[in-house]
Amino acid sequence: MENAGDIQVGWWDIRKAAEHLGVSVAFLRKAVRLRKVPFARAGTKALRFRRGDLDRWLEATSSRAEK
Repeated sequence: MENAGDIQVGWWDIRKAAEHLGVSVAFLRKAVRLRKVPFARAGTKALRFRRGDLDRWLEATSSRAEK
């Protein structure tokens, strides 16, 4: 379940995003570096992710793997 901070802000940090996707932080960092996953930067270094964007990305990549 999401806490109030997640709902108010609407953005997740890389640890929360990786947990949601069921992948390691290292995997998610690599996906960001390769521009394979939707993300935004907060400042110069902090990565942020939206749940809806991640869910759509996961669904799209899952459906490609099934073909």
